[in-house]
Amino acid sequence: MVAMQEKEIYNIVKEAFEQAGILFSSDEDIMLSEYVVDSIQYITSIVNIENALGIEVPNELLLPEKMQTLKAFSSVLVDLVKNPSSDILNIEWDKGEIGRR
Repeated sequence: MVAMQEKEIYNIVKEAFEQAGILFSSDEDIMLSEYVVDSIQYITSIVNIENALGIEVPNELLLPEKMQTLKAFSSVLVDLVKNPSSDILNIEWDKGEIGRR
């Protein structure tokens, strides 16, 4: 797969949520917990993301506390797409900003 730009992955992730019926009211950084209320929609979104990016998102990254904002989640996926064997699970999430532990 050709390396994707961060904005492209962000748009794919946003579209995957919207295809599952989770519509966002703005283009600002989106707190996912404010929009994702239905587990079926959530799972459908994740499957859409995995299919679009050709990856498998580790279960540990799917916990609600790990997915603070759409931008933060997209940034983690950028790392996962660029380096699928990386230690992506050692990511520290704090108020939507990510960093390595």
